[in-house]
Amino acid sequence: MKKTLVSTVKINILLSCLLWIISYGLTSCKSEKIDVASGTPECVKDKITQEIKGKGHSCLSNVYEYDYQDKKVYLFMYDCPDAGYVLYNSECTIICTIGGISGGTHGPCLGFEQQRLNERNIWRR
Repeated sequence: MKKTLVSTVKINILLSCLLWIISYGLTSCKSEKIDVASGTPECVKDKITQEIKGKGHSCLSNVYEYDYQDKKVYLFMYDCPDAGYVLYNSECTIICTIGGISGGTHGPCLGFEQQRLNERNIWRR
């Protein structure tokens, strides 16, 4: 009787370990789908993916789409202290930076806050 009980416990432990290994393997192989609004350019989706899956900790918290000077632009907002924001065009070229440790707007975006139109949040953490 004692041998049977020990054998049953060993089998249960082995089965539990095997199930854990299988479930871990299945979930770790899935690629996380990034939920980005439809109509977002692929390079913007790629940039979001790079930011949140890159090495280290990403402070990216939101990405907004605006109409600015008759073009679509994408504002990447960060929660890190002194990180500031980065404004990209639809080809993912940096237009300017806003805020950050030195404060203010850097690049050709003076007046962005007043001139931007049609705010749309396309991604949030």
